Amino acid sequence: MTEQQRYAAARRAALARGAPPEEVERCVAAIARAAREELGALGGVDPSIAATAGELIDSLARYTDHYLELARQRPAAAPGGMFGFALQTTKEKQAQAASAGGAASYVLRCPQCGGPRLRAEDLVCVFCDGKASV
Repeated sequence: MTEQQRYAAARRAALARGAPPEEVERCVAAIARAAREELGALGGVDPSIAATAGELIDSLARYTDHYLELARQRPAAAPGGMFGFALQTTKEKQAQAASAGGAASYVLRCPQCGGPRLRAEDLVCVFCDGKASV
């Protein structure tokens, strides 16, 4: 797929990241086609070996179906802002620590860009040079 086709496919599938399902489907189909051609070109292969190889090739299609289903279940939109994924991951880790009886924690954020403060004593944001409140 061209880059324009990839971006269009990702938009249609509402993917925030990862390979577009159409591209995965095309790649797996090409691999399976090439594998079948190779298997056919060998000729005189023991029928049980050929059957096993055929089953392996068919499993590629099952993987594609599995991937497409996972892609559809994945949250479509990216978390808000430039630091969305970092902040979302931090919240998930905090929830895990709290449920395991760990200490509570929080993320200091820049009031201008929303970026995380790397150290509590940093009063100027390293991302936007914004002044952080104490």
